[in-house]
Amino acid sequence: LHTAYRRQRQMCIRDRHLLEALKHVRMVSTEMKAVILCNLARVHLELANGDSAARHLAEAQRYSELAIALHTLLKGTAYHHQGRVAHKRGDLKLARALYTKAIREKEASGASKDAIEVSKAALSLANA
Repeated sequence: LHTAYRRQRQMCIRDRHLLEALKHVRMVSTEMKAVILCNLARVHLELANGDSAARHLAEAQRYSELAIALHTLLKGTAYHHQGRVAHKRGDLKLARALYTKAIREKEASGASKDAIEVSKAALSLANA
């Protein structure tokens, strides 16, 4: 338990430093920064279980919101991550709304068919 807590704390510190660095880096494109934020959201979603679930879901939500604000092309992916957060929290109505929004954003931005299908599959699970 002690080592798991330390590992989570180290990840939180690392993520905070990464966010601070992203604010000041000028050579990385806005799109790349948004990709990094979406990946951080995905990592926290994958770690969301057990005693640390609430904290990881909150982090995933925060990173996906930052990605949405940062870059419109990645809105679909970020909305999908927010849908996963809502789904894991048991809020199926919100999850369905966010997955639907993700599908629309992905279609509007010309995302790949596979990316759209992932959100459609998640929406089907939320409807089940």
